[in-house]
Amino acid sequence: MQYSIYLISNCISLVLGFISFAPLSFSHKIKHVRSEDNKVQIVWNTTKGALVGNLGISIPSVVGNATTCRINKFNSSESCLTFGDYANLSLTEYLNEEENIQCTRVQWVSRYARILLDCFSIDEGIYLYGGGTIYNQTWPLSSQIIPDSAFVTGDYTSTSTGAKYGGVIENYFLFSNGIALHIDEDTPLFVDWNPTRERQLCISAKNEHPYKFRESLELKYDVCVGNDILHVHKSTFPNFYEKPMGSPDQDMMLKPFWSTWNEFNANVNQSIVIQHARRILEEGFSTNSHFEIDDGWEECYGQNTFDPLKFPDPAGMVQELNELGFRVTLWTHPFINYECKELFNEAFSNDYLLKDKKGKSVFTTWWHGDAGVVDFTNSQAKEWWTSRLKQLQILYGIDAFKFDAGETDRLPWEFVLSEGSELLYPNDYTRAYVEAVSQFGGLIEVRTGRRSQDLPIFTRMLDKGSRWGYDNGLQSLIPSLLQFGILGYSYALPDMIGGNNYKPSAELWIRWLQANAFMPAFQFSIVPWSYPEDPQLTEITKSILALREENWHEILKAVNDTISDGTPINRPMFWVDPNDQETFTLDDQYMLGDNILVAPVLTENSTSRDIYLPRGTWLSNIGVTYDGPIWLRSYSAPIHVLPYFKRL
Repeated sequence: MQYSIYLISNCISLVLGFISFAPLSFSHKIKHVRSEDNKVQIVWNTTKGALVGNLGISIPSVVGNATTCRINKFNSSESCLTFGDYANLSLTEYLNEEENIQCTRVQWVSRYARILLDCFSIDEGIYLYGGGTIYNQTWPLSSQIIPDSAFVTGDYTSTSTGAKYGGVIENYFLFSNGIALHIDEDTPLFVDWNPTRERQLCISAKNEHPYKFRESLELKYDVCVGNDILHVHKSTFPNFYEKPMGSPDQDMMLKPFWSTWNEFNANVNQSIVIQHARRILEEGFSTNSHFEIDDGWEECYGQNTFDPLKFPDPAGMVQELNELGFRVTLWTHPFINYECKELFNEAFSNDYLLKDKKGKSVFTTWWHGDAGVVDFTNSQAKEWWTSRLKQLQILYGIDAFKFDAGETDRLPWEFVLSEGSELLYPNDYTRAYVEAVSQFGGLIEVRTGRRSQDLPIFTRMLDKGSRWGYDNGLQSLIPSLLQFGILGYSYALPDMIGGNNYKPSAELWIRWLQANAFMPAFQFSIVPWSYPEDPQLTEITKSILALREENWHEILKAVNDTISDGTPINRPMFWVDPNDQETFTLDDQYMLGDNILVAPVLTENSTSRDIYLPRGTWLSNIGVTYDGPIWLRSYSAPIHVLPYFKRL
């Protein structure tokens, strides 16, 4: 493996020599080439194509010529450039011999810059993965246009932070030619892909909202090169992120659970809940994980007490649900609305709400009105809020909770962290929230993640639309699943079957059901018997659940892999063969573990699809054996059929 680094700056000529590291047969040259602009170019060459780094794009030309310096005169793998008193750039090469990985540590420091910008150009045929979840989720990211925006958790269209990302983001990108990029967590990071610079991923550190101002601006990252995409990912990712400490609740993983949201919205009450649970059993669904009471159970938003008019006997309701075979969870969130006057005043007077830099409690607007936000970076506020949920468990027998929100975009403008790191602001709030609620165990779900891969809980995809396309519809489901996995969130909870826009067509609902079949959890909110014109839905649903049950052992085996070494439960196709170019752009099929390939139909009015089988011998769902690699063109998949294959 070889790559070259060219430092381009005015009137400088320096060769730092040739360094060879076994066992990569790695060669490294640094030289300065005359150029009219004071920029730095680094080229990482692999056998599968190059990644070209254009560094210092934001350095003003008036700064003048860069001068070279040596960080450590005894270490020829360390070097630096000084751009007057404006900025310093240091480069350090290091080798992970055990993992056979070569890395470059890049560090920019400036006392004067408001932006430090580096961009990476990739060749045609090289693809980009990782980063953050996005609204038009594709796999890989290469086909997307992502405008320059703050790299913070959000709900895709934030107006408060400018974030264009979803609830799960990490400072980690992966290239199909065997290169990984990780940006330090304390970087005030902005990212854009392909908006004005074709086929370029640009990262920058900025002294701009929503980050805190820094006296010294820094952009620090590592670029690591491996033999192929799988090798570099498996060797590099664990250096920056933790693998799961265990698994979530096993029944939640293996058995379906039922939410009240789509069928009833906030119009739930005790009678509706009991009737709905009984109907589930009457329709023949007797093996279940739990019953989730979503929006509409609280007296007011944030009160975390049952509305006594709608739920006159919560303990009795929970007991009856338990007798029907359901555990019970409740939807909740970190907001306390103004109208919860007594509770709001208690939180306000005890400094439990997020504050601004003047020490004043600050408020926000979310989808249910104006509210204060509990400060989960305040240990006393966290204890107060979680103790109230524990009281619900004690009083009524509630098993766990669905924790909504927690992203930065619904937080007040320029809030202050009480006990978190200002250098990790604002994403440290997300981490603090998820860490706080994780104490409620493996039956919970959250919908946001930032450096929380280690927690053995489900992380839910943001609400999907009930439509077919990549615009947050069915075709974005598998890309979202794969994105979660590559960022270390193996316990990905797909959104409700059929999406979140109430009632999709029966065809869309069935294809969604099939796509979800081998994913880590199975969530119903739109029920199959709500389509009386299509009585086959209930039987198709039962057949998919039976198929899932037949393969519980494969799910649990994949879970053990995740706990062992962080390998995703659901894997992209390049996991089978990382040297097969065909696998790099497959976004409509996925693996469960190493042995089950799932290829659902994701387009409307289709009864067949093309399927790619990578190397290996594969047994189809109809008993036909194929030797890969091979394309199966127009593979038959009528509405009741989910194509899947087992590797022999």
